[in-house]
Amino acid sequence: MPSWSQGFVIYPGDKRRVKVGGSDRYIFSVSVSFSYNLLAQTVTVTVNLGVTKTTTPSAYLYIRAGEAPEGYTKVEVDSPDSSYLKTRSNWVP
Repeated sequence: MPSWSQGFVIYPGDKRRVKVGGSDRYIFSVSVSFSYNLLAQTVTVTVNLGVTKTTTPSAYLYIRAGEAPEGYTKVEVDSPDSSYLKTRSNWVP
């Protein structure tokens, strides 16, 4: 398996709480309006740009290592980044 950049080890009987998510999001908006004055024969164009910052709430991932299978001593937990939105866990010798 390819190596992921973030990770930690859990030993049998231990439990670990990992914060998942909780990042900032930016929402960009654009609105354009046109108006035409028939009498004055003028055209008006209005452009509005907006940015809204929101924070995604945090959640927690709880990982507990049970009894180790024969020949294995610990669990390695890996994630491709520090968000831990994707994880994999494997018993290792």
